[in-house]
Amino acid sequence: MKNCGILLIVTMFGIVVIGPRNKTNAQTLTTLHVFTMDEGVPIEPQGPLVAGCDGNFYNVLYNGGPSEFGSFFRVNPNGSFTNLYTFSGGSDGADPSVGLVLGSDGSFYDTAGFNPNGLGTVFRVATNGTLTTLLSFTDSDGCEPQGLVLGTPTDLYGVTQGCNGPFYPYGSVFQVSTNGTLTQIYQFSGSASDWSWPATPLVKGTDTNFYGMTGGDGVGGHSGGTGGTVFRISPTGAFTNLYAFSGQAVSDVEGNMGSSRLVEGSDSNFYGTVPFGGNTVSNTDGWGSIFQITPSGTLTTLHTFNLTDGGRPSGPLVEGSDGNFYGVATAGGVPNVADGNGVVYRVSPSGGYTNVYSFQGESDGQNPIGGLVQGSDGSFYGLTSFGFGSIFKLQIPLSIPSGQIVGSLPNQISMIRPVSTNVVITIPSITGENYQLQYSDSMSTALWSNVSGASLSNSLGGPISLTDIGGAINTQRFYRVDVSTCAGHTYTDPAGFTTLTIIGTNVPPIYSFLSLGLCQLPVLRGTTTAITGQKISLDAPLLPAQYSENTSGGSTNPSYFIEFTSGANAGLRDDIVSNDAVSVYTSNDDSSVESAGVMYKLYPHWTIGSVFGPTNSAGLLGGATSGVADNIQIWNPNSQGYTTYYYKTGGIGGTGWHSASSAIINSSNAVLYIDQGILIVRRASADVPIVLFGGVKLGQTISSVVSSGSTYVGNVYAAGVALGTSGLYTTNSATGVNGGASASSADNVEIWNPNTQGYTTYYYKNGGLLGGTGWRSTVSPSIDTSTNQIPEGAVALIVRKIAGSFAWPIPAPY
Repeated sequence: MKNCGILLIVTMFGIVVIGPRNKTNAQTLTTLHVFTMDEGVPIEPQGPLVAGCDGNFYNVLYNGGPSEFGSFFRVNPNGSFTNLYTFSGGSDGADPSVGLVLGSDGSFYDTAGFNPNGLGTVFRVATNGTLTTLLSFTDSDGCEPQGLVLGTPTDLYGVTQGCNGPFYPYGSVFQVSTNGTLTQIYQFSGSASDWSWPATPLVKGTDTNFYGMTGGDGVGGHSGGTGGTVFRISPTGAFTNLYAFSGQAVSDVEGNMGSSRLVEGSDSNFYGTVPFGGNTVSNTDGWGSIFQITPSGTLTTLHTFNLTDGGRPSGPLVEGSDGNFYGVATAGGVPNVADGNGVVYRVSPSGGYTNVYSFQGESDGQNPIGGLVQGSDGSFYGLTSFGFGSIFKLQIPLSIPSGQIVGSLPNQISMIRPVSTNVVITIPSITGENYQLQYSDSMSTALWSNVSGASLSNSLGGPISLTDIGGAINTQRFYRVDVSTCAGHTYTDPAGFTTLTIIGTNVPPIYSFLSLGLCQLPVLRGTTTAITGQKISLDAPLLPAQYSENTSGGSTNPSYFIEFTSGANAGLRDDIVSNDAVSVYTSNDDSSVESAGVMYKLYPHWTIGSVFGPTNSAGLLGGATSGVADNIQIWNPNSQGYTTYYYKTGGIGGTGWHSASSAIINSSNAVLYIDQGILIVRRASADVPIVLFGGVKLGQTISSVVSSGSTYVGNVYAAGVALGTSGLYTTNSATGVNGGASASSADNVEIWNPNTQGYTTYYYKNGGLLGGTGWRSTVSPSIDTSTNQIPEGAVALIVRKIAGSFAWPIPAPY
């Protein structure tokens, strides 16, 4: 099928939204705002958007406003734009710099490069646009400040670039309080000990020191000079020159475009870019490079741009929630027209480089500038500079580190695993946010407590791990992560582990019915954009064949399913057969039950291998045939019979999971549906504990009950479901169980008791002389049993005695 994408003509009259672009690379770019002449144009020097406490993004434009003195604006993730302040060039200064920083008070702080003295200012600006000039530089203070970084809640640090005159001619490092008190803590000498002209805002390391770059000696590689340096300085002014670039980098002679600050990675190394040098084959100045430098000064070049893959990197890198770094280059890319239209790129800490989006120079803009910021939705937001410039949102399928689930979601738990007696939770984090692991030993009561020592403040981005020391000694525990910013607290969906027990016997066989009670962790969530037949279009880009069926082992099994989590049929699930760049294709036509705009989650399926281990790490009894091995039996409500699986230990077909009907085909990937009842036939004496780690099922679940037959429905929740609130009885036998005067005339709900090896039978009594109406058991028809539960980990056998199937919407019990 030809996939054409959608283009809307770019105008200057409001938000411009374009359809998915670069479908072959599975990226979706949306232009949120196109700047007007009066608003200004993003030009160098330009920094990235900064997230505020209110969920909006803020930034300054160096030459914004009608008079081009600069401006301060707000844009929300949907593109609503507000110009909040326009600089006058008077006492408020002009030419705001690239170092806008969010303060602990929720206001923003930055510097401007000009004031009535021509030397610059430090200012505070509130989210409503109220600006306060905290400091106006004089000759004795230095000049041309280059942005700020927060050192403590009440102190900021910055650099001046230096200017003609006796005071700080080569630049300085200063501290300024949030009330405007200035302290100079270091003066550059212009000699080889520290060189001169600090060119970028500082970054604060986790070691409490500050790191920055200088423009070098002003000569650079052209004449054998120094093309810039990387330095470290303590809060009290102890200075260390870490590295001196020997070639073209960021010096004045070479363009002075090195205005991007370093960024500290979650590995405690620092990452940055230089816009010149590197590959000089097609350009004697080169197209720039990306580097890593350790806190002790060991520098590694990760990538050298060659124009085809980008050129002239602009703005700082940002560590994404997947642990890779993302940035923009103003030139290059495909199509390579003249110097190109610019790219968004990804680079791993080890140097693996990917051009993730090439600007086309059409309605998606041209020449990205100033770097990126990752929103809490996982998307990246940035600026372009061509024409009047624009603000864009780019959705990228994140490149997930080894061992994590493909498609892991920012600020949602992506992995839960035992490590010895500990439980380790991994969550892809967002830069600058705070994370606290919490636990509860029961989802029925869900009293959440902080896990001591399992927190991280001011994340650097990338996947983080939080550990519950000793947590795995419990038989059951659930976790969530409290994610906090200055905007408040949000919580991840809970995950946890539970222990399912398969009982043993000295007189085999013995039977246990199990439901899994936990899901695999979801890999994607969002809102559908269209549902047509078996095609469901999503609001997130997908990688080719990312969710396709599994065909290994000689059989075809779905690997993932989609669940609708809102709408009239919330809780409905369907297997995914395949996917393209923006859509999944399902087993059934869902267009008659749901429509565009409903929310969804994508989950991996449980399989025999993922629950019991591909090589039977659970320890069930294996055997050459199903008649001597433990059996895993799955009921088929349509055929009213079992499919039997066992772990084969010899004979034709080799070792592994097989079905009794085919000893050759490996059944490790056979699907175990989350609402499926699993019958274990045990032929050994020891109990077998199955410790299952996964996500807690939230929201309503819809399960199907067949006509005139038996259906086993496993409890999908991490808590018991009471009969009275289960939704099984609705007074209408077409939408729920059929009631009756006795168990013999009513539909039955039977719960297996593994200890007695027998069922407890329930029914809804709606007539008869004794006992009134309501849920009853055959043991005592006069006693109300509406509070009796389908226990956590249990299976309900629904015996339907009348014609007509129905969909059972099971409400979550917590």
